[in-house]
Amino acid sequence: MDVVDDYFGTNVPDPYRWLEDDNAAEVTAWVEAQNKVTFGYLGTIPYRAQIRKRLEKLLNYPRYSAPSRRGQNFIFSKNDGLQNQSVYYIQKGLAGVPALLLDPNKFSADGTSQLGGFSVSESGKYIAYGISEGGSDWRDYYVLDVATRKPLTDHLEWVKFSGASWVGDEGFFYNRYPQPESGKKMAGLNEYQKIYYHKVGAPQSEDKLVYEDNAHPLRRGGIGVTEDQQFEIMSVSDSSAGTRGNSLFFRERGKGDQAFTPIVAEIGDDSYDVIEHVKKKQPTSKQRKQKTSNKQMDFSLKRTTARRTERLCFTIPRLQT
Repeated sequence: MDVVDDYFGTNVPDPYRWLEDDNAAEVTAWVEAQNKVTFGYLGTIPYRAQIRKRLEKLLNYPRYSAPSRRGQNFIFSKNDGLQNQSVYYIQKGLAGVPALLLDPNKFSADGTSQLGGFSVSESGKYIAYGISEGGSDWRDYYVLDVATRKPLTDHLEWVKFSGASWVGDEGFFYNRYPQPESGKKMAGLNEYQKIYYHKVGAPQSEDKLVYEDNAHPLRRGGIGVTEDQQFEIMSVSDSSAGTRGNSLFFRERGKGDQAFTPIVAEIGDDSYDVIEHVKKKQPTSKQRKQKTSNKQMDFSLKRTTARRTERLCFTIPRLQT
């Protein structure tokens, strides 16, 4: 079918619009024909095997990630050299023997399932990990019990463009989209992303909606928790508006459903991240008498502009409850 779009009086033909239906038999046949031509040509290159052999030799060496520490345990990933995906290990102390924790290469027999997220809870009791099928942006999230090395019953669907930000060992924040229509999983628009809180052991249907913005369906957000576990930090971006940066908000933990307070209220071209919550020194006896301490909160921010990255200090009055 010939398609012509009218953009402000200019007709623009789109002869390949039919390729957008990835479930159509014609598209499947087209892909098979393209692969036949491509691999038919690549197979005639006489030195292709030599290039492959040389690359394998260069890449065939052990590679390690930087470890993360939880109590006495260190968690890190290692690739022996030519493994499709790095394997995660846990080690007790610097002199301990690494033990297998999670092997993404065993997610599927054909190797099409990929690790798409890995987040350790505060004490290291649990790990939230995502699995992507066939290179899709969609993730299914699960929770691994580190002590038993076995997954719990938790299973989160329709997660995309998200990690898992733990609140202690009790649960974590994550982003998800509405369930797409049947047959539109790979073709639907990424609209109306929402932020949820998942409690370990609970079904996804009981997850708590924390934030949504239905007035701006293309915006994306995310919530993280400061290292001291005292604050929740929310970042919101909107590339559809032609901006490259983000807005930034916070709220104190343990204050119920308190609204988020803006640190950077508007989305512009500068990007902001919270480096840390700056803790105050113990108040003096005079401050305690005058009740002047703990009436403000300081955050260390990183601002990235088109020309430079700089560190800022941001002070906010503490809300009285």
